Amino acid sequence: MSTSLDKHTCLNCRFYQKGAHYDCKENTDELVIYKDRPNFCDFFVLKEGALSTDSASAAGSSTDDAFSQKTSASRAEAEALFNSFFNN
Repeated sequence: MSTSLDKHTCLNCRFYQKGAHYDCKENTDELVIYKDRPNFCDFFVLKEGALSTDSASAAGSSTDDAFSQKTSASRAEAEALFNSFFNN
């Protein structure tokens, strides 16, 4: 289920500018790390030609899947390292 929040990402904002302070044309003090994920920035204004809600939701879903797979792999590596210390 998608909502208007799906569009509320830095990449869909008219103030997003790669290379600017925190990649934003506005004078913000808060760093948003994941520019492609929904956030609650007060400066947000949807830029022209921004993704449709369905496209944004699908893009977010594939990003979440990739993040989940990477997290699982990292956890497995950490557990193997932990076990190597305590199982000798």
